[in-house]
Formats: sequence, structure tokens, C-alpha cells
Amino acid sequence: LDSVEFGMQINDYSIGRVGYDRQWKLNQPTFGYSNVAQPLGDTATLKINEWLANEDILFGDDFIELFNPYAFPVDLSGLYLTDNPVTEADKQEIPPLSFISGDGFAVFRADDQNRPGHVDFRLSAGQEHIGLFDAELKVIDQVLYTPQTTDISQGCVPDGSVNFEFFELPTPGLTNTMATTPPTTVTLVPLEVTAYYYYVPTDSTSESTWMQPDFNDLAGWQTGWTSLGFGFGGTSRVAYNDCVYREDHPYIGSNVTTYGIGSGYSGATSGPLLDQATGDDTGITATLTQSGGVTWQPSPASGGHDCAVGTDAYNTFGGIADMTGVIYYGSAGWWVDLVFTGLEPTTEYTFATSAARCDYTDRLTIYTLNGADTYTNASTSGVDVLAENMVRFNTGDNYNEGYVARWTGITAADGSFTVRAKADPSSTDGRKAYSFDVFKLEGGFSGSDVQGDMLGINASLWSRIEFEVEDPCVFDTLTLRMQYEDGFVAYLNGVEVASDNFTGTPVWNSTADSNRPNELATGFVEFDISDHISDLQPGTNVLAVHGLNDDKDDGYFLMLPELIASSDPSLDPYTVALRLLDGLRITEIMYNTPATTSEYDYIELQNVSDVNLDLTGVRFTDGIEFTFPPMELGPGEYVIVDSNSAMFEIAFGTGINVAGEYSLELSNAGENIILKLALPLDAAILRFGYDDGWYPLTDGQGWSLVIRDPTAKPASWDKAESWDAALPSPGAPNP
Repeated sequence: LDSVEFGMQINDYSIGRVGYDRQWKLNQPTFGYSNVAQPLGDTATLKINEWLANEDILFGDDFIELFNPYAFPVDLSGLYLTDNPVTEADKQEIPPLSFISGDGFAVFRADDQNRPGHVDFRLSAGQEHIGLFDAELKVIDQVLYTPQTTDISQGCVPDGSVNFEFFELPTPGLTNTMATTPPTTVTLVPLEVTAYYYYVPTDSTSESTWMQPDFNDLAGWQTGWTSLGFGFGGTSRVAYNDCVYREDHPYIGSNVTTYGIGSGYSGATSGPLLDQATGDDTGITATLTQSGGVTWQPSPASGGHDCAVGTDAYNTFGGIADMTGVIYYGSAGWWVDLVFTGLEPTTEYTFATSAARCDYTDRLTIYTLNGADTYTNASTSGVDVLAENMVRFNTGDNYNEGYVARWTGITAADGSFTVRAKADPSSTDGRKAYSFDVFKLEGGFSGSDVQGDMLGINASLWSRIEFEVEDPCVFDTLTLRMQYEDGFVAYLNGVEVASDNFTGTPVWNSTADSNRPNELATGFVEFDISDHISDLQPGTNVLAVHGLNDDKDDGYFLMLPELIASSDPSLDPYTVALRLLDGLRITEIMYNTPATTSEYDYIELQNVSDVNLDLTGVRFTDGIEFTFPPMELGPGEYVIVDSNSAMFEIAFGTGINVAGEYSLELSNAGENIILKLALPLDAAILRFGYDDGWYPLTDGQGWSLVIRDPTAKPASWDKAESWDAALPSPGAPNP
């Protein structure tokens, strides 16, 4: 009796007959009432906004996206899209009653199909010409593009403009977005600042102006290290590093770093040392360098082990830094340098190191301390002392002896010293010896000694640190970290931003409200002062801190600030999506559980990147159906989706990270799997098929498919040679 043919529709509008001629038009929804036509925009304003011409994984087809910059919807009926504007302007007519929303998008799949939302041609990955024409074949918009890259789209930024950009993440139907800048953290005031002005006031002069950025009356002010204090020289902080560690070694203590060096080692060779008790950054950096091609050898079979119980090495490192593994010798003349920077000039440090191959009797290593101003050799009795700064012992067999090279009372005015390890060329085995297996650095925070200026005179101290900021607008968090005894008031460019253990308005001889426990002094307390980002200014800024003791006669005082600003776009959906494309991979598939057992099919996914991944809303849309709940996956971590969680737990136990049960089922004969980003994004993270004929052991014989290289290109997931058959290992590295 009646019918209507319509094309692409838009949200929140209907189509209906309107007017005396009862023509079908776009309507404002009026259920149960007379139809009301929706005003329409001008087709002449439409723009070709984005195109994908070389799809592989992210999308199953190429596409063309139109953008309507007009506030009202636009009728697309009778317009033409073509990939040959010169001779075939009318190649693909858009069906009647097709619309694009106001300030919105319309997407056409270029897949050789003549139906709504599609065009009956494909785009060339080489140079191509796309045109949009009106009903009279007058050009509305056209683009000429050059050769395209796989899974990279091109389009306008901003939408509808004449500026073309390439997009790592195509966004059909959404605003074109460029990749955001990576997370940025800037230490505006680091722990090792030396241009630090401080003053113990003797009267109220400058009481209201000393913290202002334009204050310049620095007569009588002194320059010192960032850490200002006294009475805490005996409160040591201890940092440990295991130079040769991997997960299958017996143990490693909490807050122990693992910087190493040598062939076979892929980790960091330099980084901050951590306070082993608290995990705080000590402000000291350790860096390993080498010459002669040494080798990092973590194997227990070829790398020794802890020294005997009761030895100096065991008592120094046992239970904290495991001595399995060694850094092997290189060619003749090899050496390994361990450089410490960021030391406090007035603090005395203790350094200790050891190594033990435990198989060879004459492989002598010489350890030499360089660059320190003061030091005392305190190595294990029995170690050969060649000079006060140079010792030697047999690292080829150090199990029973447990020798340690050690120096105490180390100071360095320039904040740095070096320990070099090398083979003793005069030993029987010549170049064959071992360098650093483990090391320890211990030292307190004495800082600049203000005891003579403060103790018995004034409980207050003023300090000023100048620092530079190029553009404060890039930061979205600002954190002040403080170590203090007993209280403080902090100012940023003259504005009070944080305080603790003090109430009221500080004056030149104020005291803290109470005597803060000394054991709290050397632990950092963080104060979020992000509300004061607006108080930063381009160029020179001033962090001023009024340090407060509880009494002028208190023998303990400490003030150590650190100011950190950061900009982190991790919550931006585009950045979240790019991280998922780079880092989320399917690593194991159990698709055909043995017939003799209950079904426990599953898919394992791993984060192969070095950043946390937000899986919230990530979807399986083909093969199985599953949407991840709100959750994050840390670097290297695994997550499982299964067909029957109860049966999976019976088969593999608890403690495995299971996100939930999927619907539908994995085909025993093989099928296509599509893993997509969270809506509204529609790109696929992985798109591939598996086949039961690849490896018969995976077809009902109790074995699973495991990916050989989780870091390979996603296109390789579709190939049999990218997979292996293996015994199931859900939630763990593939065997």
C-alpha cells in the first residue's frame, strides 16, 4: 500500500511526509502529532574531510568521510561521489533520503557495493582523485592525494579546513585529531640545586618582602645546597643495586634498582637510586659505562651465586641484592665504570661492591675509587689494598671469602665520584675477571650546615631558589615534595602555596607549632599545589621556603624541597587508543578444549608496551563477543577472557587475571577474530584468522596456539608461521 526507500539516517531525526504534496523529508520527531519538517543546510558547504585508502588491520574497508560545517543537517540525496572526477563525476549517486547531521559526519565505505553508506568503487593506495558533486554535476569539493601508508588515513585538521594531515588512528565519523604530546614531567626545583640562597633573619627587616620574586636585597644571604639542616648526619639512607638480575633469580629486595651493562643486557644502564627503606628517589644517579665489550651473564649455571652465610658479602647484600650472575670480562684492557652524580657535597657516603663467579682461583679484579675528596678504605680483611683508593680480590671464586670492596667517609665537593672495575693484567688469567655484581651506597642528608647560624639564635630560616619555566600553560599538575623538621611555609612567586606544622602569619622569628618526630624528617611529604599553576610565569620564578624549628635550641633541623610539574595527556581518548594499538596483543588462544574435559576455552592478551593500558570498553566483535569492564593492564601483564570461568578455574587455579566470560564461542575449525577499540572509535587493534589445520595438537589435543613474537607487526597474526603449539599457560609467559 505504501513504501519508502531511504539512505543514511542521523540521530534524533525521523523522516516523514510533509506538505500538500506529501513528499518524504527529514522531520523533527513528532510521534502522534503532525509531521514537522526540519530546516536543512546548504550542500555547497560540505567537505571531503578524511579518507583511508590503504587499510589492513585497523579497518576492513577503505572509507570516505564527509563533514558538514553547517549548524543544520544537510540532505545528501542525489549528490555524487567519485574517484574519477574528470570523466565519471556521476560514478556513485547517493540514495534518496540520505542525510548528514549538523556539524557532523557521514562515512561511506569504499568496498565496491552499491547500497546506502557504501560506494561502488575502491580507493587506490597510490595517487587518487576524490570528488563530491551536486545533482547538476557541479563540483562541491575535491581532493587529490598522494600515495598512502598502510592503516594511515589523511584528512583535514581542523575539520573542513584546507590543512591536510596524516592520522595514525583513523576516526571515521568523529572529529579529526592529531596525536597529543607524550606525558611530560619536569623537575623545576631538583634535589641537587646549588644556587640556593638562604638567610637566618636577625630582625623584621624584609619580613614581608623576602619571598617576592623581585626581592634583590641579598646582602648577608649565603649560597648553599638544597638540603639545609643539621643534626641528621647520622640518619643514613641506603640504596642497593643488583647489576645482574632477572626474574628467575632467587630474590630481590624491595626498592632495589637493577641497572646493568654488557652484551645481552637490554635494560637501563643509568637511573636514580632509591632509598631501600622508603622507595624515595635519593636524588643520586648511578651510571654504568664500559670499554672492551663486557658481557652481562645472568645464568645461575654460568654466573655464580650468593657468598657463604656469615661472610662480609652475605651480611652486606644477603636477602636484598641477589649475587646470581656476573658481568663477564671483555677484551684485553676492558673496564667498567660506575659513576655517581647528584651527591650532596657535605654528606659522607659509604660505597660497597662485590662479585662472585665461584669457579676460578685466579681471576683478580681491581676496584679503584676516583673523584672523591675524602675517603677511607674499609674493605673486607684479606682484600689486597694496593692503595687507599685501590683494592683487589679474586672475583673468580669468592664464595667462601665473601670479599667486599668498601670505602667510608666519601665526600665529593662537585657531587660526583667514580669506581672503576678492571682485571689485574698481572694475574694468571689476565683479562679474565668480573666487575660489579651488586653495589650499595649509603649516606645521610646533612645538607648545608646552618647549625652555627641557627642553633641557639633563631628557629626561622628563609630560603630562595630561582628556576626557569618556558611555558607554564603546558602543565596540569604541580607538586611540592618536602623533607622538613619541624615545619615550613612555602611561597611561589610571593604567593603562599603550602605549609605544615605552622598556623598564623609567619614573622622573622616564628617557631613551628610542635616538635615533629625526627624519624619523619627524611621521608618526603607531597603537597599538591596544582591550584597555583597560574602563579607560575614564563621566565624566572622563585620558590621561597620559610623553614621553622620548634625552638631555637632544638639540635635538629631540616629543609629539603623539590618542585615537580607535569603534563599527562593519558586521559585523552586518542592517546589511550594509540597506546592500545601499539601495546595490546593476543598472545594465546585455546579454541578447542579436549573432549574428555569440561570446556575452558580462552583468549590471553598481554600488554607488550612499557605504559599502563586502559582496557575499558575494548571489544571483541567477531569470533566472540566481549567488552572489557573498567580496568587497566600494566606493562608485561596478562589478562584472560574465557568461555566458562568456573571450568577455567578448575583447570588452571586461582590467581590468574580473568576479565570475564565472553559470549558466542571460538570455532573448533578456525575463524576470524576482531579486537576493537572502545566506542565511539571503530578501529581494530587486531584483525586476523586462525585455522585448526595449522597445528593438529591445538585441535582438541589439549594444546593451545601461542604467538611467537608478541611485539611483531599486527599483520603477522594472520599467518601460521607466527604461531606455535604449546601446552596451555594462561596468564604467564608462553613456554
